[in-house]
Amino acid sequence: MQDIQSFVSEHYESGHYWPAPLIQINPACVSGSTVEELVASGKLHPKCGGIFRFGREGGNPGVSARLFRHQEEAIEIAQNGNSYVLITGTGSGKSLSYILPIVDRVLREKETDSVPSIKAIIIRLALPAVVGPCKVHPSASAICLW
Repeated sequence: MQDIQSFVSEHYESGHYWPAPLIQINPACVSGSTVEELVASGKLHPKCGGIFRFGREGGNPGVSARLFRHQEEAIEIAQNGNSYVLITGTGSGKSLSYILPIVDRVLREKETDSVPSIKAIIIRLALPAVVGPCKVHPSASAICLW
């Protein structure tokens, strides 16, 4: 019994079970293209250019959302039919990284399948920052549950 207690005590004292906290300073995310630029290059459906805009008020068309490089990479991965997990800091656009490829695909599929149906169901445990496109643009055929 003493051997087990000594073994466990030594591991606790060495910090084995309680490692030092990892503290990092997150560098700024690398800036990428705007949604309009990706639309112009054919990488996104044309309607994405009108959906993903900031500052639309009083008839002002607003400005196209500028993406971070990791968001562009997520779009490309999703469009290739691959799954991905994105781990980045708070405020780095994780929600948009998942929503934008879904909206793009739904819009593209609507061109070939005009039968009204649910094309995507988005379930979030926390209120996302990009709920707006789902509410403002019901033509995206997405149902957002939160």
